[in-house]
Amino acid sequence: MLTDEAFTRLVAEDVKNKVTSDQGEYLRLPDNHDRWRVSLNELVDNLDEQIQELNRTDQDAERRFADMEGGSVLIMEMKVGNDERRTKINRFRFYVEQRVAEVDRMIALGDEALTDDIKLASFLSKAIKEHRLLMEEYRFDPTPIDVALWAALEGKWNFNEVEEAVNANF
Repeated sequence: MLTDEAFTRLVAEDVKNKVTSDQGEYLRLPDNHDRWRVSLNELVDNLDEQIQELNRTDQDAERRFADMEGGSVLIMEMKVGNDERRTKINRFRFYVEQRVAEVDRMIALGDEALTDDIKLASFLSKAIKEHRLLMEEYRFDPTPIDVALWAALEGKWNFNEVEEAVNANF
């Protein structure tokens, strides 16, 4: 399972459309819906904090530079820069809100919203988790193939390493 920080980074990259199709499908697995929604809401909160900080910066600049010679130019320059950042933040926030709506729809519709590929991925994910639980319960030593399979749950493809290890032994 991805750490919360890595998952949140993946969510942000998804909003920017900078993830692979496998990573996008990973986010859309039913087991990840609630976590995905939490990360998106945290992202919205962070963006709101950034806008509030820009507003405070504008107010501080007005107080500090208002009586200074050439201060109005400094204030104007700072406000223009902050307005550009606010625009970018608000644009990104809009796309985050769209993703929140997408996740809400998926949660509300449940299995009805899943494509066949995602249903299969969900089924296989549950099977891999059950495999690991049984291996641990019955105290079987995992093989490199088992470990690679479990890593797939985190979106990591470690089967090449298994193949390399096998080839090195022959």
